[in-house]
Amino acid sequence: MLRRVARRAGRRHDCCGAGGERRWLAVRSIGAWEHHVYSTNVGSDEKLLVRDGSVWVERKPSPGLAAKLSRDHGTIAVEWSIHTAVDQIWIVAYRAGEVVRELRYAASGGWTKRGKSLPFENTARLGKFLRKRRLLASPDGYEVLDAFLGKQPPASVVEPGATYDTSFSPAQAAELSAIAERASVRVSVVVETCWHLAKQVIYDRRMARATKLGLDLTMLVDDTSPPPPAESVPAFVHEPMEAPPIDLKRYSDSAIPHQLALSAQMLAELDHMSTMFDAPKYDLLDEVYLEARPRVIVRN
Repeated sequence: MLRRVARRAGRRHDCCGAGGERRWLAVRSIGAWEHHVYSTNVGSDEKLLVRDGSVWVERKPSPGLAAKLSRDHGTIAVEWSIHTAVDQIWIVAYRAGEVVRELRYAASGGWTKRGKSLPFENTARLGKFLRKRRLLASPDGYEVLDAFLGKQPPASVVEPGATYDTSFSPAQAAELSAIAERASVRVSVVVETCWHLAKQVIYDRRMARATKLGLDLTMLVDDTSPPPPAESVPAFVHEPMEAPPIDLKRYSDSAIPHQLALSAQMLAELDHMSTMFDAPKYDLLDEVYLEARPRVIVRN
C-alpha cells in the first residue's frame, strides 16, 4: 500500500527554492510494485481526489484512504504526490480498492507506467509529457496531473481596450481566471487589485534592501516616495487565508499570454517602481500577487 504522510511545502517563483521541514518521500522499486518510505528534507505537495460524476472532490490524504473510498463509493480515487527537490511525480488511481493506473516519474529513471488509460484522461496532452525524457516536478508535474485528470490548459486572455501584454504560468492563469469568474470581474481587475493591496509592502521591502546596500536610488528616479494608497478595494477581497503552493515560473512552451486592460495609474506606478528598483515588471507583479494572494483566492 502506498503510504505518504507529506505535508505541503511552499514554493515560490524563480528566485526561490523548494521548502523544507521533515517530509516523507515514497519510493517504489522498479518492477516490483512495492512501496517504501524514507525520511528526507524535500519540498513536497500531495492530495487525494475522489471522482464524483465529472467533478473531482478533494479529501485529506491518509494511508489506505484512497483504496477504501474507491471501494466504498464505487468510484475512482486518485492519490498524487509531487516532490520538487528531487523532481519526482507520482499519480496512483484506485478502483474497487485496487490500483488500476499508476504513473511515476523520477529524474534518475524517467517514466514508469502501470495500467491502461482511464476514460477521463486528456490522452493527447498527457502523451506529450509521457514522451519526454526530462521533466521538472514543478511546473511540469502539475501540468501532468491536470492532463491525467482530464483538464484543459487555461486559455489566453485578450481584454477589450488592452493596455498591457504579459504572460502567466498555467497555474497562475487558472487561478486568476477562477478568481475573476467567481467575482464576475475581468482578470485585469484581479491583477490591479493585487497591485494595490501589496504595492506598499513590496516598496518597503525593496527600499529596505536598497538602503542596506547603500544604493542611491535618486540616480535612477527623481522621486523615491512610496506609491499612493488605494482608496478602496473590491468586494471579493477577504480576510487572509492559508494559500496552497503555486508555481509562478513562466516557460516559453507553457506560458499563457494575457492582454490586460490595466489602468493608467497602475501602469505608471509599475513603471516607476520597475525603474527605481531596477526590477523587471513581471518580478514585481509576481511579488505583489504572492503577497496579496491570501486575500483574493477563491474560498471553498
